Amino acid sequence: MTDQQLLIRHRKVMIQARLMQSLSIPKLCRQFQVSHTTFYKWLNRFLEGGELALANKPRSYGKQPRQISGEIEKAVLDFSQDHPAAGPQRISDELKQKDVPVGKTAVYNALKRHGLHHRKFRYLKAQNPQIIARNTYQRQTPSFRRKSIKTKAPGYLLNVDTFYVGTIKGIGRIYQMAAIDTFSNFAWAKVYVSKCAKSTCDFLLHLKNHCLDRKISRILTDNGLEFTVHHQSKKHPFEDLLKFYKIKHKYTKVRHPWTNGCVEKLNQTIYHEFYQVTFRRKIYQTLQQLQDDLDKFIEYYNYKRPNRGKRTKGKVPGEIYLLHGYT
Repeated sequence: MTDQQLLIRHRKVMIQARLMQSLSIPKLCRQFQVSHTTFYKWLNRFLEGGELALANKPRSYGKQPRQISGEIEKAVLDFSQDHPAAGPQRISDELKQKDVPVGKTAVYNALKRHGLHHRKFRYLKAQNPQIIARNTYQRQTPSFRRKSIKTKAPGYLLNVDTFYVGTIKGIGRIYQMAAIDTFSNFAWAKVYVSKCAKSTCDFLLHLKNHCLDRKISRILTDNGLEFTVHHQSKKHPFEDLLKFYKIKHKYTKVRHPWTNGCVEKLNQTIYHEFYQVTFRRKIYQTLQQLQDDLDKFIEYYNYKRPNRGKRTKGKVPGEIYLLHGYT
């Protein structure tokens, strides 16, 4: 006997007990643990339609009066198809820049109607079998949720990290070095074929040449061998170059990657919104081709992509980085 048949039988017994006048309505409701309103609802249905009317009716979801139009919903789905990592807030911000007025709640509801309200579903829709689960160490660490990094102005503190992208046939292993200004979320990134001190020094020169004449005061990195050596002398090319430019070198605590969380989040954003998208569309023959496309994405990230950081609050990082002075 199915659940629906059991419900019909239960309600039928209750109604028959009343029709036979074996119990009063108050006693009947107490015995079957239903309210008077519910009892009369099932009684009226039984008198009008018989036993079959005691079954549960399927819910009807009609079009809501404030539901977005078909054109806007199509724009939401098209953007989600091209950028599966983007959530409702990101899609809303991007579409508003294209003169498509839609809020994040409406975007979420549109995605949910099509079964795309989770990132993994959007990746499956985009026919990308590789789904990277979000790291859980940040959610599991109470100190990360309570504290935020101390920064005063653009250039005060840059977070730098090395990220393994993958292996490209004909090129080899690809590593990305990325940096982010912790005040404005302004970003830099460059790809290399090796993870060594030579790469970090080259990336530091890249930062100096593309910092828009901002003073870089401090750099925070992990304790990787490309950034430092594990003895007191600290004789390392990267350390020497930092001293030459009078930049202080700060280190994260060992096995505490969330200390460098700003650049870790940047790596995740670049991976989901750039590498996951571009590797589906294009085959790269040289490292320079990949770097050219990465430069275009970084320019879009800095000057066109709204950022929901603590200090940006929907503005683009370039606006914060250029307008605030360093004191």
